[in-house]
Amino acid sequence: MSFERHDALATGTILHGHTVEKVMSEGGFGIVYLVSHLATGEKRVIKEYMPSFALRAGDSQNVGPRSISDQDTFEWGLKAFVEEAQLLMRMKHLYVVPVIEAFHKFGTAYLVMPYVNGMTLTDWLKQNGRPGQSDMDKIFIALLEALKYVHENDILHRDIKPDNILIKPDGQPVLIDFGSARQSAASKSQMLTQVLTHHFAAFEQYSSNGPFTPALDYYGLAATMYFSLTGRLPPQAPDRIHGDPYESLIGDTTLSSEYRPSMLATIDRCLCVFARDRLQSAFEIQRAMLGELPENVITVPPLTPEPIPESSPGSEANPEPGRQQEINKLSTNSYAGFWKRFMAAIIDAIVTTGISFAVGMGYGILVVLAGNEPYIDDGTASVLNLLINWTYFARMESSSSQATLGKMALGIKVTDLDGYRISFGRATGRYFGKIISMLVFCIGFLMVAFTKKKQGLHDMMAGCLVVNK
Repeated sequence: MSFERHDALATGTILHGHTVEKVMSEGGFGIVYLVSHLATGEKRVIKEYMPSFALRAGDSQNVGPRSISDQDTFEWGLKAFVEEAQLLMRMKHLYVVPVIEAFHKFGTAYLVMPYVNGMTLTDWLKQNGRPGQSDMDKIFIALLEALKYVHENDILHRDIKPDNILIKPDGQPVLIDFGSARQSAASKSQMLTQVLTHHFAAFEQYSSNGPFTPALDYYGLAATMYFSLTGRLPPQAPDRIHGDPYESLIGDTTLSSEYRPSMLATIDRCLCVFARDRLQSAFEIQRAMLGELPENVITVPPLTPEPIPESSPGSEANPEPGRQQEINKLSTNSYAGFWKRFMAAIIDAIVTTGISFAVGMGYGILVVLAGNEPYIDDGTASVLNLLINWTYFARMESSSSQATLGKMALGIKVTDLDGYRISFGRATGRYFGKIISMLVFCIGFLMVAFTKKKQGLHDMMAGCLVVNK
């Protein structure tokens, strides 16, 4: 697959003794290049720290933050990227892609890795179809060996998914593209949803507070196994808190007749919403998959958490505060409801009215000073008011805060459908879409109360969401 990115290094660029051949992939926090070593011609892979809040200056190859406000986040992420590289350089394991070296250049940092001949698990599944039991064992027992080693070295992968698993020609898997540095930088910049692979990310990854334990990697691995067997993406973890839509594998009669029931039950157990309910070690998961643990060990607790009872007077505090905290963290990524958006709109109306009044007063003073009558006709006033409101909403919602003053006060922001900051053009489309939402008794605004993602008609037209920060 070929990727194009306007700010990637050009083909033929000399980079630390290597020649850039092409861009292999790119994401919110980096670009991956296929390169060849100048002396030996050996193919290698180089990963560049190039987050979405960075850019290359003009025609230069130098990388820096997009704005002064991004400086701290850029440097934080760069530091995390280098620190992770130093850890990965010490790791040597058959099923983990090694980091050969790391270096600084062009104001950023790079990791050099060997080129692994193979295809992603995603492509392998497209080519080979659903794996049999022996393939599942060969791939995932081996990956659990890799996770044993990784976790023993105090590293979490944080982004296990089919695209981050390579299958070599001999069928052996290799784990690639660790996401710890991305998560670290995203936590600081409040961009967590931009670095998560939502259907494979554990519930605790939607918060900057964790808890971050090996169990989050087991969730990603189990989600990958689920996808491999069913061809379906598992439900996103935050959507499973109430009315869990997850379909148990152990209850699938077709799969139960073709695969080891203990493996299916293990996948179900490792896909529990809360970290405490999953199996807690790679060795334990291997044994469970192979049927070497008692059935009660892999029995899945209720996937939809029961409400935690309040403590009775005089009793100790709730004995399960961790679970309650995890439930409370759901608001981090939930959609903003109708009444919260309504209150934000009232605040914004007060703000824009004040701005319009101040602009009108300033205009009147200038007219008087010019010796004319302080009069603005209705047409001019309407156009002026439209320009003020459009500029206010479009500029604020496309800014780094992603929110107007009213939305900031209520703790909500505007994003695109993937959780990214919207452009000024899209914010403009969203603003003028409100004209259509006002038609027929403001039905386009009332839709916020009834649609699944709390979208108004103007949100849908512009491809936007309003979410809690």
